[in-house]
Amino acid sequence: MLGCLSSGISGLTANNNNMSIIANNIANINTPGYKAQRASFADILSQQSGNLEIGNGVSISDVSSIQSQGSFSSTNSVTDLAIDGSGFFIVKGNDGTFYSRAGIFHFDNEGKLVTPQGLVVQGWDIREQETSARLPSDINLANISLPPKSSENLTLTLNLDPNAEVSTFIEIDPLTTSNYSNSTSVYDSLGNQHNITFYFTKTGDSTWEWNALLEEAGIPDDEKLQATGTLTFDAEGALINYGTEGSGPTAHGFAGLSDQQITIDFGAIKTDEYHGFAGTTQFAGNFSTLSITQDGYEAGSLLKISITREGKIQGLFTNQHTQDIALIALADFTSPDGLKQMGNNLYTSSMESGQAFINPPGAGGKGEISSYTLEGSNVDLATEFMKMIITQRAFQANSRMITTADQLITEIVSLKR
Repeated sequence: MLGCLSSGISGLTANNNNMSIIANNIANINTPGYKAQRASFADILSQQSGNLEIGNGVSISDVSSIQSQGSFSSTNSVTDLAIDGSGFFIVKGNDGTFYSRAGIFHFDNEGKLVTPQGLVVQGWDIREQETSARLPSDINLANISLPPKSSENLTLTLNLDPNAEVSTFIEIDPLTTSNYSNSTSVYDSLGNQHNITFYFTKTGDSTWEWNALLEEAGIPDDEKLQATGTLTFDAEGALINYGTEGSGPTAHGFAGLSDQQITIDFGAIKTDEYHGFAGTTQFAGNFSTLSITQDGYEAGSLLKISITREGKIQGLFTNQHTQDIALIALADFTSPDGLKQMGNNLYTSSMESGQAFINPPGAGGKGEISSYTLEGSNVDLATEFMKMIITQRAFQANSRMITTADQLITEIVSLKR
């Protein structure tokens, strides 16, 4: 009888604990990144009685997390992040390193990307070298600026009217001695902006002279010329040669920019394999500039950020240029189910989980990052309600077993009367 009583008590205890697990799952149905828990039941070591093995009840042998993907929900914060696939965010504080699926992050007053509890998200600074070979460190965007870049390449494509009159370019009178002109800005190594004007003068049926003048106050007219060359077209109007050397882009020293070298490119020239019509052309009609691009810019301050699927934090600066700043690190484990829960959506590694192996998002089997998104709980409410009903019935059955065992003991005691 006492064995029945003991088995019933173990059943009450195990099902009561299981009900607590179910209640915790239901309570966290709206917790971002929460992973549902489940209990594993095991029988207690049987009692040997002759040739019989009589069970001693039940216990919960293990409580594990279900690491399935939760549903995604959109937010209006760029630092709300969800992992689409496997992996955990790595966060660090004074108490050590933790792992989380809840990507509710923000920047604190020191410029660090942190959790609501102040733990700092880990990753790599990739402004100078893009590699994950280094150990991850705090992601910090404080005092981020983009240094200036001197112009090194300038590409200009246009159409020149073959019906224009032949002329002779005069440096001190460029407007009246050229057929067409356009201007663009270039930058020196300190980020100072300089205005360059290109003048195009027809010198023959299929040849044009081009001259690049630095239009700056205080520069004498006879010192403004910085670069010159010749554009040559075939009978179909395709570009076949330009520059002062060779047939393609040529680097020119700009004396007004401390002898800065800028390679000027008028587009691809005609070859046996290429028609030559995508760059500068000589077609009848109006003069027109098709495109002007150059690769220099002034210094810029960080204006806003975006986060890519590959976990790169990209900065948009006040000079309208972008730069990859940091790369978020993700960790994974041989057995994620073995991670130890620490509360606040945090986990730590354990002997059961194994050591963390770290990679960027999308590498080494890791999931990708979704910005403006949070991963919801993976708790299935219908499943939890079903478990709750089964557990409730099991609890009632064990309670009835204890009542029955008590009645049997009462009957035995009454035999003595």
